[in-house]
Amino acid sequence: MIRIERLTNGYSARWLAPAGYFPCFGAADLKADQLLSETLAKNGLTDAHSLRREEHRANESCLLHGEGYCFSKEDLG
Repeated sequence: MIRIERLTNGYSARWLAPAGYFPCFGAADLKADQLLSETLAKNGLTDAHSLRREEHRANESCLLHGEGYCFSKEDLG
């Protein structure tokens, strides 16, 4: 579970705890699910500090870089 908070200059993200969810058949994004699964298997999202919505190239601060979103280690202050 990650808490997302809207800030003046973007969105902060903070890892709270692991959580389980039930599938919503027909509404799932299989590509996003696969990215999330791979990220959680590697290192999780415990280092996430922000949710980036602007378009950018994946870099070393990106923990989970998807289409239209990115959980990042970048701190928005």
